[in-house]
Amino acid sequence: MIFVEEEIYHVCQKGVDGRIIFPGNSYFQRFLLGMRIFNSWEPAELRNFNNNTDVQRPEKEKLVEVLAYILMNNHAHILFRCRTPEGATEFVRKIFGGYVKYFNLRNKRKGVLFQGRAKVIRVDSDRYFQHLVNYIHLNALDYTHPQWRGGRIKRVLSAKAALLRYPWSSLLGIVGKKDDLIISRHALEEFLNPEELIDSMLKWSERDQELLGEQKDYLEP
Repeated sequence: MIFVEEEIYHVCQKGVDGRIIFPGNSYFQRFLLGMRIFNSWEPAELRNFNNNTDVQRPEKEKLVEVLAYILMNNHAHILFRCRTPEGATEFVRKIFGGYVKYFNLRNKRKGVLFQGRAKVIRVDSDRYFQHLVNYIHLNALDYTHPQWRGGRIKRVLSAKAALLRYPWSSLLGIVGKKDDLIISRHALEEFLNPEELIDSMLKWSERDQELLGEQKDYLEP
């Protein structure tokens, strides 16, 4: 994939053969720390940081503008706007390559962790953008309300509570429930109203599921 300046991209990466890539909270935390610290041309050693380190990159220094993300046990989704082609390429390389090194070192293993190169999809319309923001965050319901993938969310209030409990996505930061130093909130607000996001997500339907189109087989776990 050749990135284009100012275009928006959806990046999905899976564990090889369905492997669990985040086997515990500390693994999730390490990946999120990497998304924050590595979003810069500046070299950084993550051992010099922790999740309580208050490092907020000035927007002008960021490689990409992260708009949404979610980490699941065996895959990850990231939505970002490209600032420069070189910066986007470097961001993807650093966050996934750095995590593989961390995972292998921690588990005293060698070899691949991910299912090849990350799948990168250019977002070519406002409608598809809104659809993807919803889809990315709705992945959290796989653990509690898996029927959403069939195009219908039952027990809406329960589903909403489950979404707001899930700690490994950008949803809480977008809707103002916590500070999230990873996302570029001002950039996201160019495309959607955060106050309307959850209601939009809970209206997910079969038609929304069909919009995944030819990407469906890869995007679904």
